[in-house]
Amino acid sequence: MTGKIISLIIVGICLLLTYMTAGGEHFLQMIGVLVLPLACIWFSEEWGGYSGAFPPTSGVSQIKASPPILLYIFGWIFLIVVFILLIIAAVG
Repeated sequence: MTGKIISLIIVGICLLLTYMTAGGEHFLQMIGVLVLPLACIWFSEEWGGYSGAFPPTSGVSQIKASPPILLYIFGWIFLIVVFILLIIAAVG
């Protein structure tokens, strides 16, 4: 739960920095960029447990489930990299 709150705060700061430095159009684009890492952090258990079929009509599951911790870590890495890049852009 703490990770969700911290990630939401970081996303809010990212969106604020984007709006202050680049304006409204880039603000909407940044929302699109931040959806993936936020979803990986918030829903890593659900996404990690998913295994689907490829192609969808085959009925045989050929996609193995991903470890939820990898999705969680990927989400944090992606979010922190975007945050650092935004801070560099705002300062520089």
